[in-house]
Amino acid sequence: MRIILPLLAIVVAIGVVAVILWLRRTPRKQIGGISPPRASDQIEFQQKLRERVLTGSIEEFGIDPARMYKGTWGVIMEIGYQEGTATLVCLCDGSTSLYLGQGGGIVGGQSHEAVRVAAARFLRLASDHTQDMKLTEAHPMPEVGQVRFYAMTDSGVLTAKEDEQSLGGGDHRLSPLFFAGHGVITQLRGTAEEPDPSREEMNDLLDNGMRSAIHFLEKSGGFYPFGVALRADGKIAHVAAWDGKSEHPQSDDILALLYQALRQGAQKGEYKAVAIVTAMTIPKTPTDTPRDAVRVQIEHPDAAPVACFLPYSIERGKCVQGTLTAERCEPLIIGYENHNG
Repeated sequence: MRIILPLLAIVVAIGVVAVILWLRRTPRKQIGGISPPRASDQIEFQQKLRERVLTGSIEEFGIDPARMYKGTWGVIMEIGYQEGTATLVCLCDGSTSLYLGQGGGIVGGQSHEAVRVAAARFLRLASDHTQDMKLTEAHPMPEVGQVRFYAMTDSGVLTAKEDEQSLGGGDHRLSPLFFAGHGVITQLRGTAEEPDPSREEMNDLLDNGMRSAIHFLEKSGGFYPFGVALRADGKIAHVAAWDGKSEHPQSDDILALLYQALRQGAQKGEYKAVAIVTAMTIPKTPTDTPRDAVRVQIEHPDAAPVACFLPYSIERGKCVQGTLTAERCEPLIIGYENHNG
């Protein structure tokens, strides 16, 4: 089965939300012919994502304070369902993502104008409703049938909760914020449904890179960093690097040479899009032990760069997967000079 970016197809009705329909009918699939993801992995990822935003700062995210809305730099809306929690995250730099507790999500929505406009409205309304929220240091998930808002401000994290039915009725003071959040989800849904050649090309790179990494892990137990490039003629090519001196070079040295080769190819027009595949260890957290993972960073000139992570373990010579997740990242190859110049 083809490995693709974690995306979702959701149905939203203003007032009465139908995100739950996607949760109920989405099957759990195998990735690359290996075992399905564990529900615990999926829930764990969502919790780490939200905690990163809720405990982070505007400086840690590299956001210009001038872009804040009345001191508000981010907002989260979460809706609790029997099947999981839908988490919408919008930051004032335009970053917009939607994640579900059972896996799947949309990242990089800010590359679409309609999403940016809807997210900006959501943030403005959140800044207007901070007086309806209270300061908090705890970040509980919503209960089933409940909606929780979190506003990240220069004074700390503010929160409010209410029943979904009350908000959907339109008379609650936070109903406008609730509807604005669903306006963002509606636009994200459109990006997931509309044909997108860049997404398909990125999926091709991810699928090829992840499958190759799994092959190397099962055959040799590891691999050096390598690249996957979409050539100008539409064909996919692997890109390897070697210093020509050492039989067992350091991975960081290989990675530096790989970056150089991919940048040169992209600058010359030989590569339209690229992926960098590396082995890594996800650091230990208070609730989890370190885990080995494959990281694939995908860069395309028509989309925001995305880093995908596949935790794994080797059991009896086979790769057993965790949950494939994705997050926005900084460019290393395409647009690297403009970003760092």
